[in-house]
Amino acid sequence: MSAAKLSHATSLLAVSSQLSISTGVAISAFAVELAMQWHGHARPTAEDFPLAFLSIAAFTALAFFVCLRLPANAGSEMANRAPAVTGRAGLGIDVDAGRLEATAEARSARWLQVHPRVRRGRAS
Repeated sequence: MSAAKLSHATSLLAVSSQLSISTGVAISAFAVELAMQWHGHARPTAEDFPLAFLSIAAFTALAFFVCLRLPANAGSEMANRAPAVTGRAGLGIDVDAGRLEATAEARSARWLQVHPRVRRGRAS
């Protein structure tokens, strides 16, 4: 990834992080308000907060489905790993039907490339 794209991606990440924090606070406040109305309280009490925690947990869990759509090598450049090779060149990556499927042997081979001391029997 080029330095210019990385800079733009970093800015986008910062803005989206602040937006998600603000959205979480708004959802939590709304959930506490609903719980207060449900329980008939004028001020929030301890029993009004579980709904807020559950609603934020549910929204956070929805991110799992977004992450499922990411390719297997997403973020490899940021983790100081070489980007995955597309095609059948050396790492056992299968490109049938437009999908990348790394085999267990390919993942093991890649792990050994990243951790060479383990291959020699000197794990450290």
